[in-house]
Amino acid sequence: MGFFMVPYQGNKGEKIKCISEKDYLMPLNNYSFITSKKIIMKKFIFILLTAFFILGNSNLFSQECVFYSPVEKGTVLKYSDYDKKGKLTGTTTQTVIDNYVEEGTQVIKLRNEYQSVEMDSAFVREFEMKCKNGKYYLDMESFIGESMLTQYSNMETAFEVENMTIPAELKVGETLDNGKVAFTISNNGIKIITISVNISNRKVEAKEEITTPAGTFECYKISYDISTKMVITIKASAVEWYAKNIGVIRSESYNRKGKLMGYSVLTEFKK
Repeated sequence: MGFFMVPYQGNKGEKIKCISEKDYLMPLNNYSFITSKKIIMKKFIFILLTAFFILGNSNLFSQECVFYSPVEKGTVLKYSDYDKKGKLTGTTTQTVIDNYVEEGTQVIKLRNEYQSVEMDSAFVREFEMKCKNGKYYLDMESFIGESMLTQYSNMETAFEVENMTIPAELKVGETLDNGKVAFTISNNGIKIITISVNISNRKVEAKEEITTPAGTFECYKISYDISTKMVITIKASAVEWYAKNIGVIRSESYNRKGKLMGYSVLTEFKK
């Protein structure tokens, strides 16, 4: 480091002082340091606020929620049910009536209108599909069956469920969790019967395209076993094809011998 002369306004006859580069540049260096420090602090505060925003906004930035049901309010799905011979037995219209976040859980509220070919009016019920921490929760009441729910719609009913889920990312060959639902029917406080349905051996069989009157959809094929206990126990199996943000595209049910008992297909999908 060298020395150099700088103007100095002192008394007359006073010697000119020599100032080193270090002394002369120190104010400038201090200014640069302070300025850099302020920039770093601003960036740190910005990153910190962004992190708080991300953590606080469960709707957008929590673990990804993938729904296997319609999500957009006003979306309508229509299904047709058939027996093993292909004869129409009933129809279902499903409508999204609300979509909101509650305590970190994404909730889709739907209305089902089921009408068999033998009914004069539709059986209507509302239910919720939920997603939390990247897991989509199925509507367990639907495993009782709309026709069964219709028969006891004028009685006192209660449900006990063990939820089943679908993870955000499905993999072919993956085994999924089991679930169960107990449906108790009472009349004037007196228990009449409890119907129990156990779902087991759920497996992702394939990823394939399925075509119905509503269009062609990329689906995950999921199979499972069903055990229904009323007075006796009835064992069966089922296969369902799920599409993201739509739901079940097609479903098939089989008896314990593996023979087709009936099926349901999506016939209309509109937003």
